[in-house]
Amino acid sequence: MDIKEIGAQFSLVVKKAERVSHAILSEVYIINGTHVLRSRVLESGVIDRFKNECVLIDHIRSRVPIQFPSLISTKDGTNHLIIDKFLWTAYPLIQGDILCSWWELEKLSPEQEKNTFVTLKKLHTDTAGILSDVSDITQYHFLNDVRQRFSDPDPLLSEKEKKRIQQSIDYVVAREERFAESEKCFVHGDYHPGNTIFKGSKVVGLLDLDWSRKGYGIEDLAYTVMMFLRDYRLPKFLFKKEKLANYIKWYDLAREQVRDLHEYLILYTFYDVHLFDRLSSIPDPKKFRAFQRAFLNEICEQF
Repeated sequence: MDIKEIGAQFSLVVKKAERVSHAILSEVYIINGTHVLRSRVLESGVIDRFKNECVLIDHIRSRVPIQFPSLISTKDGTNHLIIDKFLWTAYPLIQGDILCSWWELEKLSPEQEKNTFVTLKKLHTDTAGILSDVSDITQYHFLNDVRQRFSDPDPLLSEKEKKRIQQSIDYVVAREERFAESEKCFVHGDYHPGNTIFKGSKVVGLLDLDWSRKGYGIEDLAYTVMMFLRDYRLPKFLFKKEKLANYIKWYDLAREQVRDLHEYLILYTFYDVHLFDRLSSIPDPKKFRAFQRAFLNEICEQF
């Protein structure tokens, strides 16, 4: 089934379909300049996560000043379409701009960079403690995924790195077991400017909610911090303490939560080492893999 046929299932007459070039893990098309068609790979658990995502977004949509995709129905009345090994959704285009991809964050202005973190904090604060009716089905998805990946032998990891990663896993396991309901909030799970819609310097929309869940906001923050600490203009990763200090300040992170950030940051850095080793669709994969391994080595030394 081609894009015109898929669009027709959502009652869209496709006159022009423009594929979004920076979408790496999914196929995304802008239809007629007014709608979006997006796929996700139909892996194990995807349907359950998608259903949970829909419930989660319904709970928070009216509570935050940010737009989320409003899924439109198929001719059969469902909000998604399964074709072969893909789950397709469609929604009206959110007005605004995607300013850059995840590997070129230097294109943001200082104010846009700051507001990325300010908006994330507000998103977490506005949704904390209001999700008691939402399932915890995906709360531990990231942690379990990390443990699964860590169990795969990696001869390029040093013994020091292995020890430090295991310490982070143990710390996060203990931390997540102590979660209070009041701490749980909306977690995007893939929050970076490639998935955010800007108007000027303001974040007005969020996209790609595949990893969204009810969880701990610092996990979300750690992922975003990792993305912003990487400067691919450099030949090798360079840790800049002043950048991390700014991110902590802009998010208004409490001092007692800094350790949580460090431990989640190590896990996300390791996660992307594993991801880049297996992902062939990224541009210049050799460069990204070497860069991420240098990042992991440095971050294990720093914390």
